Amino acid sequence: MQSLKEELDRFGQQHLLQFWDALTDDQKQLLYKDLRSIDYAEVTRIFRQSTTSEPSDDTAIDDSLLEPLPDEVHGGVSTSGEDLLRDYREEG
Repeated sequence: MQSLKEELDRFGQQHLLQFWDALTDDQKQLLYKDLRSIDYAEVTRIFRQSTTSEPSDDTAIDDSLLEPLPDEVHGGVSTSGEDLLRDYREEG
């Protein structure tokens, strides 16, 4: 646990353990496993790369390949019925 805390501190992610003491033992095990599976150096590198004003050649996106999402895979609050919104709240 100490090495995880040190890694989270090194990458400014210590807030991920903010509610650790409120978790059950099973929840702690799952969270620990999830947090250990993350490559924080890679995530940090990708974040920094994505927030620079000048993307590098290897991250350039060909906008001609982008297409709008089909209607059946997205929606909105104003266009969804109460039953669907309730289902989303329960699932989320």
